[in-house]
Amino acid sequence: MRLVLVSNEGSCTKLRLSGRVTQEDLAAGADPFLDLLGADAYARKTLVDLHESDFIDSSGVGWLMNCHKKFRQAGGALVLHSIPPLVYRTLQVLRMEMVLKLAKDEADAESLAQA
Repeated sequence: MRLVLVSNEGSCTKLRLSGRVTQEDLAAGADPFLDLLGADAYARKTLVDLHESDFIDSSGVGWLMNCHKKFRQAGGALVLHSIPPLVYRTLQVLRMEMVLKLAKDEADAESLAQA
């Protein structure tokens, strides 16, 4: 799993998450959002492009839910977009659209983040 900063201009921070979305790849106590964006990471409206993610497991879903909670508590927003079919099906089976903000593409994600 690799999280990369794409843009930090305008009202939304844009990131790309690629590879397998799983906590297996994270060191104990690691926080990719804090590492990449700094102390105010969770106070931002953040769009995460998943089009290069090819897999998600339950630990990855748990990690996303935990991050979503941190964003909400800090006054920010986490919106996932451009989700590949296999990853989207997994999120759908787990009914994550009821918890996480999921968007079809970047434009929809920006609208959802502003809402």
